[in-house]
Amino acid sequence: GPPVSIIVVQAIWSVLSCLALYVFLRYALGLRFWVAAVPAWLLATEPAQVFMERMVMAETLGLLAFATTVLVFARYLATGKLGWYLLACLGGLAATAFRTSFLPVAIGLAALAPVLFLWFGVRGPSVPGRQRIRHLFFALAILIGTHTAYVHAYGRATHYPPGYLAYTGMMRIGLVAPLIRAEHFEGTGVSGEILKEVKRPLQDHWQRGHHIWEADGLWATLQKHSTNPEAVARTITRRAMLDDPIDRKSTRLNSS
Repeated sequence: GPPVSIIVVQAIWSVLSCLALYVFLRYALGLRFWVAAVPAWLLATEPAQVFMERMVMAETLGLLAFATTVLVFARYLATGKLGWYLLACLGGLAATAFRTSFLPVAIGLAALAPVLFLWFGVRGPSVPGRQRIRHLFFALAILIGTHTAYVHAYGRATHYPPGYLAYTGMMRIGLVAPLIRAEHFEGTGVSGEILKEVKRPLQDHWQRGHHIWEADGLWATLQKHSTNPEAVARTITRRAMLDDPIDRKSTRLNSS
C-alpha cells in the first residue's frame, strides 16, 4: 500500500475540505453551529470520501480545491471585488486540473456569480447601470482569459493541442466504444480491421472503462498499430459521435 506519510497528507486534505464546508455554511451562509457542523461531519465520514482518501486518489485534493473555490466565490459575492473573482476562477481551474469533472461546475459558478452579485447581492443592486456593464465585462474577460491561458499552457506542457485534457481521444474511446465502426478509421493510417483484434466486446456498454485501461481493450490495441494513437482516437471517436450523436445503438442494447 501507499506510505503512511502519503495517507496522512491525504487525510489533511480531507480535513481541510470538511473545514471549508463548515466555514462556508457557518460564516458565508450564517447558519447555526450544528447546522454547519453536521454536514461537515457527514462529509468526513462519507464512504466515498474515505475511500478516495485511503486510495490516494486525485479527487481528495480536487475536492479541497473546489471547496476553496466556493469559499472564494462567497467572498466575491460579499465584497464584489474582482480580485476575489479572479482567485475563484483560478481555484476552479485548480480543481479541474485534478479532476476534469469539476469543469462544468467551475464554469457555471463563474458565469453565475457576477449576475448574483449585481442583481441579488447586498451591494450589487446599488451599482449604477454603466458600472454593472463594466463589471460584467471585466468578469467575463477574467473568466475567458484564465481558461484560455490555462488550456494553452496545458497544451504546451503536454505537447498536445490546447485543451483541458491531453488524452481526450483515449478517454472518449471509453465513452463511445459501442459506436465505433471500421469505416471510421478511413484515412487515419490504421485499418478498421483492428476491431477484430479487440478481445472485449465493443457493444457491451459495461466494458467501456475496460477499453481504456485494460490490455485487451480498444485503446491498447490501437497503441499497437499507430505511432500516434491519440490523434487516431480523436478522429474515430469524433466520427462515431457525429454518426450517432444520441447513442441509439447503446440505447437499444440497454433496453433489451
